[in-house]
Amino acid sequence: MRAGSNENGTERGSDNVWSKESMELRPIMYARAEAPNPMQAAAEKYENRFEIRFDSLTYFSRDLLSNLHRPGTDITVVPDNVTIASRSDKRILHEVAVLSEVANSLSPTNDDRAAYFAALKNIYINLPTRPDEATQDEHTLFVGIEREGRILAESLEWLPSSHNLHPHAKRVPFESGLLVGLSKFPSLRPYARCFIIDGAIASGSTLITVIEKLRPVTSTFDIFSVHSPYEGLQALARYGNSQNLKLKITVGHATAGMNAKFYAVDSADPAKLIVGDIGDTISELDK
Repeated sequence: MRAGSNENGTERGSDNVWSKESMELRPIMYARAEAPNPMQAAAEKYENRFEIRFDSLTYFSRDLLSNLHRPGTDITVVPDNVTIASRSDKRILHEVAVLSEVANSLSPTNDDRAAYFAALKNIYINLPTRPDEATQDEHTLFVGIEREGRILAESLEWLPSSHNLHPHAKRVPFESGLLVGLSKFPSLRPYARCFIIDGAIASGSTLITVIEKLRPVTSTFDIFSVHSPYEGLQALARYGNSQNLKLKITVGHATAGMNAKFYAVDSADPAKLIVGDIGDTISELDK
């Protein structure tokens, strides 16, 4: 487990937010039993709620999150390793509108949930790059993060039985930052690359934590998601650059704005969610 990180530095050189000169942006990962007692207490509430047990706790301080998310000159500028599908395929905007409508409904019906699930899958199906062919490659590890990543990956046949993981990864508010609790990972052999399927990117903390855990077995990661705030894309790109990882990110759509709980919101109307809690919305359909 990693003992610490240089989270309070400043970016050197030009104002290019994707510069290779970015400071190291790495959270602190603790074995659960070795985490400070207040962290363990905060995590226990979520373990009891979801009936799971975390094997590790990864800490993102408020300063670290602020540095990961800080905007550049133009928040919509993304590096070459990020693809936003809706920029070239406007059909995806219709699907995102369905997600937003259901996410902001006070009492979604089963039909609403089914329409939401269908919209999620339609976005994945229309991504310009998808993991389909790699499912036969035993040198590629597939990760479907519980709950929504695993549900969606299974529905699209992107969790090949012999080389997949579907760990729990839960965000836990802690002080003014975040903890990410991970369930136990099995012993893993080296892989040439890893494909991670997540429902939606928010702060980027969950994905960074999963990557931190998998770094001993691979340094090449492809991330697939239906949506991300630009802040989350910035966080992942900055982290990947600082760690010299081979990182590619493909999302259906991106918007600017997150609320205090790190949910993506409409920047013109912060009370309006973009996709909401995907796991809560579709989990009833997984039973």
